[in-house]
Amino acid sequence: MNDLNENNLLKMLIDGSHEAFELLFDKYNSQVYYFCLKILGSKENAEEVTSDVFLKLWQKRNKIDLDKSVGSLLFKISRDLSINYKKKVANSILKSSEYSQTTQLEAPSPLAELIFQDYKKIVDRFVLNLPQQQQSIFMLRHDAHLEINEIAKELEITESTVRVHLSRANKFVRNKIYNDKEFLIEK
Repeated sequence: MNDLNENNLLKMLIDGSHEAFELLFDKYNSQVYYFCLKILGSKENAEEVTSDVFLKLWQKRNKIDLDKSVGSLLFKISRDLSINYKKKVANSILKSSEYSQTTQLEAPSPLAELIFQDYKKIVDRFVLNLPQQQQSIFMLRHDAHLEINEIAKELEITESTVRVHLSRANKFVRNKIYNDKEFLIEK
């Protein structure tokens, strides 16, 4: 398919052509799938996100910029949806892990535990970039599960100092998770 033909297909897609959509799907489906697989590491998740990519292409067809290639558009959508999928799974695992710990329910599934461990490794890398005091407080709170007063006692500082450092550390880690996409893509 040459550039002119692809540009015509995009115009047809914008006009709602199912045939143009099917031709673009046939051309790019496997490339999008393998790109998502590289990011997500799971065939099932990559298949789900690949379907979402083409669904989003169809839904947003009226906003397609004809000056850009369909390949770059699809890979941008693929990257964004894959990263969002990883975030959603990580948040779900964290919430279920916290719920499980507080209610003493059954242990998470092996798959959930693997995803949680993967997420934890990423967070641990971010924590290493914190100042020493914030690192210590973050780890005592989230790894050792100590309360604010226990951390203050352990480090011989005031509770308000613990709160300030913990707030800054949490904000830094949260911003890294949501804004620093390169760390969410395993290399």
